[in-house]
Amino acid sequence: MKPLKPRRRKAQYQATLVYMDEPQLITLISAKTRIIALAVPSNKDDALFFYATSVSPKNWDKYMSGSVDLRYLFTYPDQRTAYTFDLSEMEEGTVFMTQYLDDAPEEYLPSPRFFESNHTEEFEHAQRPDESSRLFVDGEWELVEFGQFNQRYADIYAFSTAVNTWELPGISLKQQQDIRRPFMERPYQGGFSYVHLFHDLNDNVPPSEQLSLNKIQYASPGYVDMLGKEDTFDELRSIIENYLANRREITIAYNTLYKYLHENRYLQMAGDAYLKGDASEPYILQQTEKLNNLLKIGKFASIKAMTAENALVSAKVVLSFYRRLHELGQFFAQGRVAFEE
Repeated sequence: MKPLKPRRRKAQYQATLVYMDEPQLITLISAKTRIIALAVPSNKDDALFFYATSVSPKNWDKYMSGSVDLRYLFTYPDQRTAYTFDLSEMEEGTVFMTQYLDDAPEEYLPSPRFFESNHTEEFEHAQRPDESSRLFVDGEWELVEFGQFNQRYADIYAFSTAVNTWELPGISLKQQQDIRRPFMERPYQGGFSYVHLFHDLNDNVPPSEQLSLNKIQYASPGYVDMLGKEDTFDELRSIIENYLANRREITIAYNTLYKYLHENRYLQMAGDAYLKGDASEPYILQQTEKLNNLLKIGKFASIKAMTAENALVSAKVVLSFYRRLHELGQFFAQGRVAFEE
C-alpha cells in the first residue's frame, strides 16, 4: 500500500490572535474552512514555522466563547486536518500549507488551559449574551442531581430558542433547515434519539443567545447565576410556573397521548415509517396539539413545521419536552430551586 502523499492547500490570512515580538497564534480561511495556527520551533533561523489545524464552526464558536481551550482544537476533534507552513513565505496574505500526516510532537501543541481570554489582540466574534438570571438553591444536593438540573434547564432553554427562532419574521431558508435538521435526523425509536435531539438543539443555539453558567454559590441557601437571553429566561419561568400550577391536567394529557401511541405500537415505529394520511393522524395531531398548548411551548404550527408535518414525530417530540419539563419542575416543587422575586 502506497504511503499517503501530503496534500497542499492554499489559505488566506485573516487575523493575529496572539502577538509577542511576532505572531504566535493566527487564524486563516481556506475556502470556507476555519484554520487556526500556532507558531512552533523551527531549525531555520529566518522561518516563521506554524502548525495548523482545521476547525469546525461549532468548535470555533466554543473556543471563542471560552467553552474549550486551544489544546482541545488541536487534539480532540476527530474530523480535523493538520498542516504546517512558513508564514515568512506569505505573499499578498496567502500561504500554502502542507498536510501534516504524523502525530504532532508535544512541542507543536499548545499548553493546556489556554483560552480565548488569553489572546493579546482583538478579534470580532459573536459574543455570548450578558443578561443574567438568578435561581436560588436550597436543601441537600447530590452532585449528579445538580448536573441533571442544569441539563434539563439547558434543554428547555434550547428548545424554546429553536421555536422562537422559527417564528421570527423573515427567517431564512437556511435557518429553517438548520433548526429542522436535529428533529429529522432521529429514528425516534428509543431514548438515545431524544438525548441526541436535545444535544443538537443545545449545539445549534447561536453564540449570541447561548446559555452559560456565570456563578455558583453553594450554601443553604445559595444561588446559580446564568447568562442568556432575558426574553428566553422570562419564557422559561412562565413555562415552569405554568407546569407547576397545572401539572395534573398536563399529566393527564401526556398520559392519554402516550397510552394511545403505546397501545397502537407507534412508540416503537420509526418516525420516517409513519405515512402522512394514516388513519391515526387526526387523533394524534389533536392530542399532541392539546398537550403542546397546555405546556405553552409555542405555536403548534411551528412544532409541525419543524418536524416536516410528521404527526408521529411531532407527538414524540412534545412528549419528550414534557418529560424534561417534569424532571426540571420537580426541583422547584421540592423547594430546592426557586426563582428570584
